[in-house]
Amino acid sequence: MDQTGGDWGTGIVLFDIEYEEVLGWGTPPTAAMLQISLDFYRELGRLTGKDRSGDLFYSNPNLYNPMKGMTNVAQLTVHPLAAAEYGVSAPMVGPWTDWTFWQYVGDTSVFWSLPEPGVSAGLTDLYDFHGDQAALETFLGQAPVIVPSPTLEQRVEALEAQARAHGWQV
Repeated sequence: MDQTGGDWGTGIVLFDIEYEEVLGWGTPPTAAMLQISLDFYRELGRLTGKDRSGDLFYSNPNLYNPMKGMTNVAQLTVHPLAAAEYGVSAPMVGPWTDWTFWQYVGDTSVFWSLPEPGVSAGLTDLYDFHGDQAALETFLGQAPVIVPSPTLEQRVEALEAQARAHGWQV
């Protein structure tokens, strides 16, 4: 569809528009940002010939909270909210009734005992989906994925790799 690669006509698009209050940028140009967001979805729908209401809107409350940012943001609530908010027990949803994805900072050592490619040990951005596995698969339009249990040999190999990573002889 475009020259930068990819067919945006399939799958879900996450449109990311942010305003970083902490950078001292002053008052956000909220009317312009709202119009850019609406124009993006409208043009994407025109180019793909598809209803884009299932595409995600990603931002933070500095922008979509009507008290701080955009007014009339309710026009965007046809798009599921992917909220980025840190240091809270749940993200502010503004005019949305709920969030679909939530980006927050978490400690990766809780989840991974071994280094993972692209994931630093310690604090990093983590993401939650607001629902169970079946709801996520439905949201993504996918058939359920059945992950086979690892064999005994695979489990032993993984334990040996963990032991070696800790400097133990196996």
